[in-house]
Amino acid sequence: MVSQSVVILAALALSGEPLGSTPDSPDPQSWPRLSLSEARRIAPTVDDLFRRAQVLEQTAAVAIGLGDGPTACGLLLDALDAARRITDRALRDLALRDIAVNQTHCGDLPGALRTVEEIREREPRDVVSSAIVDAQVSAGQLDAALAAARRIYAPLTMSYALRNIAVMHARQEHFAVGRAIADDIPDSLLRALAVADIAALHANVGNTQALETARLIAQSVRQTARRDAALGYVAAVQARSGNVQSALSTAASIKGPATRAYALARIVDARLRLGDSTMAQELLNRAFALARTARPGETTAMVLCEIAQTFVLAGDKASAIAVLDAAFSSAIAGRKHRQDSTILETIARTQARAGALRDALATAEHVPARNARALVIHDILAARAEAGGAVEATAIARSFTDPHLRIAGLFGIVGAQTASNDIAGANQSLQLILVAARNTVDPDYRAHSLGAVAAAQARLGDTADGWPIFQEALAEAATLTDPYARALAHVNLSDPFTQR
Repeated sequence: MVSQSVVILAALALSGEPLGSTPDSPDPQSWPRLSLSEARRIAPTVDDLFRRAQVLEQTAAVAIGLGDGPTACGLLLDALDAARRITDRALRDLALRDIAVNQTHCGDLPGALRTVEEIREREPRDVVSSAIVDAQVSAGQLDAALAAARRIYAPLTMSYALRNIAVMHARQEHFAVGRAIADDIPDSLLRALAVADIAALHANVGNTQALETARLIAQSVRQTARRDAALGYVAAVQARSGNVQSALSTAASIKGPATRAYALARIVDARLRLGDSTMAQELLNRAFALARTARPGETTAMVLCEIAQTFVLAGDKASAIAVLDAAFSSAIAGRKHRQDSTILETIARTQARAGALRDALATAEHVPARNARALVIHDILAARAEAGGAVEATAIARSFTDPHLRIAGLFGIVGAQTASNDIAGANQSLQLILVAARNTVDPDYRAHSLGAVAAAQARLGDTADGWPIFQEALAEAATLTDPYARALAHVNLSDPFTQR
């Protein structure tokens, strides 16, 4: 689905009437609730209990995004009823996991705590426990969060949760408590990172020695690669705190060339964001030279991409493009049969921000998954439009024969035009999307695209034209014969209206 790519331009601050009401007028606040009420109506007709629970859980997730927590909690209770009757233990645990996570999102922590006790396998239990910890930390319930974190089975997952709690204590200037929790973190790398986070907060209130303590703890991490990572993080923290020379000294102690290069880039980034460009070019050139001595692969490509992004931040797009060329070569080294294209997607987006439009489009062609490639095209053409090239971006979008790429690209342009208050241009782009959507063979994607157009028009204040298009999207979704697909199609129609 391309729903993630259209949320940024179709999100509306919605509140008001509960789910299930039927709009009497073209009020955009009621449109997503109309489609969600239909999804809820269809859900009981989905025979497969896992899929039924999934539909109800996803409907609840969108309701949360619309700000309707009470309705979401009710939907999750319906989902629980279906999940508890699933006979396959693994599927039941997966369903319960997703329901419990959404219970934390809608503020039902007691419900999530009850649901997690019904999950038998450790991995899904840990996912829920982590979500509970996050929610409790956000709510300021740090003692309860600590108790929940202690119940997590996987040491790494527990370490992330404890780090979150420790740092929150430090933010409240409870440094001794935070440090005590950090010292109990099982994973040595995350323990060092937590201490560095606390040290930075402590340094902000005058304790500069805390950063030296963080460096010593990072230095004590046993495994070389993990020690390097910890030192690199501390170096960036030192730079953000204003101690550049200490940061450079810490970076110099890093053994691996790729990690040392990454640390130098992070130091420059930290200083640039504070308005200090001293030595930026020299340090970035040094980082680039170091990274090129590292073994080619996706890790080195990630480091090179970080350096390029910092060059862009420094205003040197020509150097950024040269670094990105090296990043691409490193990324594709030995990529046979690899499906994870995250680094290629990052390179393409950075190339677009650096002004290398053709390079970005060429890199995007190497992204194997259609939906991921569509999202990259969305961002590439958005970047071009933001840079004043909306006409060129539109021509490129219209050149795609794949409707997913064409529609995603045009939505990226709409987002840029909306942000720059080019309402006429945005409306013209939406008309192009409307034509492409109506010519799409897949009824599910056609319905989703039409719904996203309606949401974007509502955002632009054009409810008179948006409402009939939303009705058209509802009619398309209703043509799907499979109840599961039909219910999810109605959920997807509401997604662009959410705050997610």
